[in-house]
Amino acid sequence: MKIHLRGIVLLTATLSFWLNVKAACPQVNASFTTSQTVICGPGATVISFVNTSTGANNVTADYEWFLNGVSFDNTTGLTAPGTSTISAIGNYTFMLVATDPSVPCTDTATVVVSIVPVPNANFTFNPNNSCGELPVSFTNSSAGTFGGTTYLWNFGDASTATTTNATHAYAAGGTYNVTLTQTNGAGCTNSETQAVFCAANSCSFYCRSRC
Repeated sequence: MKIHLRGIVLLTATLSFWLNVKAACPQVNASFTTSQTVICGPGATVISFVNTSTGANNVTADYEWFLNGVSFDNTTGLTAPGTSTISAIGNYTFMLVATDPSVPCTDTATVVVSIVPVPNANFTFNPNNSCGELPVSFTNSSAGTFGGTTYLWNFGDASTATTTNATHAYAAGGTYNVTLTQTNGAGCTNSETQAVFCAANSCSFYCRSRC
């Protein structure tokens, strides 16, 4: 469809475009930072903010702050808003709406803060009370992975491994405290330590009767 205006033909698509264009906000560019973006949880965490908005009118603009779509503070200029406390596992979307009353116009910025679960390191091993130099198998039963989860085994004899599951043979008899440390993609860590007993290599009668 076309519209005729004093002999000038206007395409309705072109007219519609201009009628729906919102005023640009060249003098205020909304931006902000949060004190944390990834948190190991759950647990109450206080989030603070720094208004880093730029533009010629940034100090005269009005700012409204939102958490998951709900307003929690209004500020003027680059004054920091009140803090926000979050606690449960999940993602929290903070949004800043900057308004330049001289136009008027608005600009927005968002930051997502995530609370991720702390990992739960755990493992089983077999056999226990084995003879020295016989391999012990360690099976990883950890939970709470997130992102690029990594594992570090410390076998208690200065030997380590970074595989998910591990096998290790001890050169001498004794009791060894084996520690598995799990680190998820957010940097949250958790460790589990268990004692592994290994008989001396030289006690052949013990080995025949127990291994």
